[in-house]
Amino acid sequence: MNLYKLHNNPTTLLNYQVALMKAPQFVWEKFKDKPEELKKRKALFVHDAEYALKYAKEVLEAPFPEGENAIITSPDHTHEYVFSVVRKAFPKGESAIAEDYEWAYEYARYILKNPFPEGEPAIATSAEHSFKYAKEVLKEERFHLGEKSITEESKWAYEYARDIIKGSFPEGEKAISTDGQLSYWYATDTLDNKRFPLGEEAIAKHSNLSYYYAEKVMKGRFKLGEKAIASDRQIALWYFKEILDNEKDRAEFEKIMDKA
Repeated sequence: MNLYKLHNNPTTLLNYQVALMKAPQFVWEKFKDKPEELKKRKALFVHDAEYALKYAKEVLEAPFPEGENAIITSPDHTHEYVFSVVRKAFPKGESAIAEDYEWAYEYARYILKNPFPEGEPAIATSAEHSFKYAKEVLKEERFHLGEKSITEESKWAYEYARDIIKGSFPEGEKAISTDGQLSYWYATDTLDNKRFPLGEEAIAKHSNLSYYYAEKVMKGRFKLGEKAIASDRQIALWYFKEILDNEKDRAEFEKIMDKA
């Protein structure tokens, strides 16, 4: 316990200045523009994660082995130490880095340039970083551990299907289907212009998507999207001329247009 903090005016206490000179923060502030003075007092920074990192970055501009045990008590400080100072694999700090999905992913991609198994459980909790890990670190191989997270977010489920699986991703379709644009792209790009029934309700809310879905996927009438199509006169005209190829369908669509 720092008893000096409990006093209203600690500067009046016996040995206050002596105590201050043993405090990393005070010493740093006093000598921050005098690196040689800080080097004389490096023992004060060895056991403090923040100041051990600062000492490595700003005074040594090189690794600070004596302070590493303190630095690795913090994932954030370990990450900064690796990226700003060490700039290579740092096995001693990997357990700390592995606690944070963002730092674990960046360590794998930019430092190891290889998979980082110890960090994969943390990475797997983030849909975005699971996708990026599969794409950038695993070189477009599936990252099974992260798929649960990926299936919960439409954007990453779609991109995982498109870039990693390169085909249908049934586990992610529920999420994809909540977004009309992604549902359309999933049907046209990922499923190679095959129907995506689960996403058709979302597609049908958009006039342009409904028209192009009719053209490229249905290759004919898309009844579910006709209300949206009819709300846009230009797209409705295209649909009438280019998609509807018989009088019965045109007559039914004209009725929808009349109500639009």
